[in-house]
Formats: sequence, C-alpha cells, structure tokens
Amino acid sequence: MKNTLFAIWALLFLCGCTSSNNSSEYQIDLYSAEEKEMTDYFTQTQNNIDYIILDDSNQEALFATIDKIVVKDNKIYLLDWMNRKLLVYSSEGGYITSVGDYGRSRNEYLQITDFDVSDDGNIIIIDGQKDVIMQYSDKYELIGYQPLRSQIGQIYLAEPGICFLGIEPWDESKHQGNMILRYDSNNNEEESFLLYEKYDINAEFPTNKFYRSSPNTFLYNSPISNHVYEIDHNGEIKTTYAFDFGPRNASENLRTDYFNYENEAANACFLIGPIAISRTHIYGELYNSEQVQCYIYDRASNILYLQDKMLQALSLIGANDKYVIYRISSGQLSYPSWLPDHILEATKSSKEVIMLLKRK
Repeated sequence: MKNTLFAIWALLFLCGCTSSNNSSEYQIDLYSAEEKEMTDYFTQTQNNIDYIILDDSNQEALFATIDKIVVKDNKIYLLDWMNRKLLVYSSEGGYITSVGDYGRSRNEYLQITDFDVSDDGNIIIIDGQKDVIMQYSDKYELIGYQPLRSQIGQIYLAEPGICFLGIEPWDESKHQGNMILRYDSNNNEEESFLLYEKYDINAEFPTNKFYRSSPNTFLYNSPISNHVYEIDHNGEIKTTYAFDFGPRNASENLRTDYFNYENEAANACFLIGPIAISRTHIYGELYNSEQVQCYIYDRASNILYLQDKMLQALSLIGANDKYVIYRISSGQLSYPSWLPDHILEATKSSKEVIMLLKRK
C-alpha cells in the first residue's frame, strides 16, 4: 500500500463518471413492518455476541466518543472526534497506543475527519481542517503527507491499489456534485460517480460513510435521502436499497430547506449512522422523531426491532462484513439483564465495553 498517498492525491485532479447496467434495486418498506422491542432480539441471540472490555488503566486510553471503529487483524482502532485522537487496542481490549499528534505543525493533525486501515496495517487519516491526508505505518510512524485539492470527508481502502473517497456536498472543485471518487493505481484508472441529491448542505445531517459489506463490496449510506448503495471495488453500483417510511419520509422541503421547515423533523424518520445489510437482516440507526434509535430489521419475518429503554446504554458505532459493532457505555442507571455477569460488573466499574454481534 506504499502508493496509497500518491494514488489518492492524483485522483483529486481527475474526474470522470461511471454507471452500472447490472444494478438491482430493492424497496425496504419499514413503515409496514411489525414493531418489537430490540431487547427481544438480543435475548434470543446470546450465542452470536462477543464482548471486549477496553483497558482504561492508561490515561491516554480514555475517550469521550467513538465516531468510527475498525476491527482488523486482531486490533481495534477507535476514533474519538471530540478529543481529536485515534486509539489502538488489541483484540482483547488492551491499550496499545494513540496514532499521531494533535497540533498545527506539518507533522500533526488538527481534526481527524475519517480514517481507514490497509491490509498491510498502514493507517490513512483525513484531516478535514487542514485538508490533508496523512499516512502512518503499522508501527504508527508518519510516513506520508499530502494536501487535498477537494473537500474530502471519508475514505475506504478497498484492496491494494484501490481506494474510494467521499466528497463533501459543499465541495466546489471540478468534482462538485459527485459523492464518490475512485482510484485504481494498478491500472491508472480514475472515476467519480453517484450524484448528490438536492438537499440543504448547511443542515447538520449525518455524514455519508463507507461500510464493508463483503470482501469485494461496500455500502455507502446517503442518510436523509434514505438510499443505501452497495458498490463493488470496480466502482459498479450492484444494488440500491430505497428505504420507505411511508408518510414519515423526510419531505422535499425538509431536505432542501431544513431550517425553515425544521418543525417537520418532529414527525420525520430517516437513516443515519452505520448500516449492515444481508439477505435476511438489516442493522442500522434511525433518526426517529428527533431521537437516534438503533434498529434490526428481520426481512423474512417483516419485524422491525427498535431500541427500547432497557438498551439506552447501547449505541451503534460500526459495521463490517462480519460484525455489527455496538458500544455499551458506562455510567448508565440500568443495563439489560441478558448481559453476562462479568460485563454487568465491568459497566458498574465504569469500564467501556464493545459488543460484537455476528451478522446473520
């Protein structure tokens, strides 16, 4: 992956388009689904859950938020956007290190907007304030630094030589209006694709993100439009999922002029955050009547399991082709009774716990 930085940098000067003639489209009707409490689902799936208690013995290991998590090659990478740091843990939860340093010098970052980890352990960081990409080795040493020429908010390292970048909707470069840039350094091919739908770019809607869905595909979530795209590493859109919340879909007025129609958000429902989709289940988060709510949708049974009061300590922080990943926050008044005793004890001791739900 040593050419990663050059590949990404070169991509920002080029723009093309791509389309797929073999794309499938699915309508996901959540409005008509039978609703049940999410506690019912977890009670039935205890054998499919793993837990990791994170080490907090080192002051550097403390964090406030988990804005992205990558679980890869027996390591856990956590982005704490609020405290501006990227932490690394072992697969058992032992603290290893933090990546890079915060500051204004050339070798420091101001704000980690997104990151990803390559197959050979290199860590690629996007600094959204300095508009640069920084590359760290598997020994956590800075080995590359390049300015960005477009407003980039997300990164997905697909495989050696191939990467995808998420363009921010307010970008005014030659790539303006496109969501995704793809670069293949193996064949020196570049393309940008997937036009933004019209909406109010000044409203603080959740950022679009990439989520690995299989070894050869990833999901791209376009939240307020309620569309999720499955894209292969060739940049072909394989599947489009259109989520339908019936009369509670965000109106065009709300999407395009949020602040003048903000009162409509009280009754609106749309996708946010991480998402994972299989043939039988969909896992994700909803903006539901002005609150964030985890959900699991059983596609075969048409049952929508919604986060209930017993699961207030639970938040969805990531998804990949194997797991749906939740954070069990410490310091809550109550916890679900189905948690194992040692996990309940850990939460009472203010330990942070990562819960890995094996995808069906």
